[in-house]
Amino acid sequence: MIKKIAKKILGIKDYLPPDEMLNSLSHVSSLNPIVVYDLGAAEGNWSVNTKKIWPNATFFLVEPLIEQKENLKTLCLGNKNFIYIEGAAGAKKDVVNISVSDDLDGSGFYGTGNLREVIIYSLDQINQLHQLSGPYFLKFDTHGYELPILEGATETLKNTVGIIMECYNYQISPTAILFQYMVLKMEKLGFKVFDMVNLMRRPKDQSIWQCDIVFLRSEHPFFVDQNYQ
Repeated sequence: MIKKIAKKILGIKDYLPPDEMLNSLSHVSSLNPIVVYDLGAAEGNWSVNTKKIWPNATFFLVEPLIEQKENLKTLCLGNKNFIYIEGAAGAKKDVVNISVSDDLDGSGFYGTGNLREVIIYSLDQINQLHQLSGPYFLKFDTHGYELPILEGATETLKNTVGIIMECYNYQISPTAILFQYMVLKMEKLGFKVFDMVNLMRRPKDQSIWQCDIVFLRSEHPFFVDQNYQ
């Protein structure tokens, strides 16, 4: 969703992840995930930029919109450690209707509008199919579909070293939860907040609309030190 607004304001075709996000991830480059999941890959720009931080990781670009298919196939041909998965992540293998927006970037599982069937895979199923064992890093740009994805990632989360997740201050979809409740949910799953970046405000009243939250495992050394300096 951040891509949609940036394109509108800046008048650009391809939106690149802001330096703020990359700067945050550079501070945790030592996580060294073997597998990075780009959930909601769109044009694949996030993976291209994040590859600079983890050049040896294998990136799985998961994207349900067929309009992005050729772009992602071409991108993966030029990057040997990029793998494209046509579909979306969710609780289990299924076929679900996605709402497709005119500009594509606002698409999501809202249950209204221009609906189209897409295949859903769980992360645990993908890992089993590709014989992956991690450690994993997960990027969520999934417009309120985070809970079903987490439900289908029970085994994956056991060896996940970090997550960056687009979180919301408003109920943007039937399955979305507000960011403060997502923080509590992630804490129950064994993750704490390391950083919050890309704060976006709603233009009409300047209230917080969304932000990207970086989660690390609760036992990460960062959280042991309770001192400011």
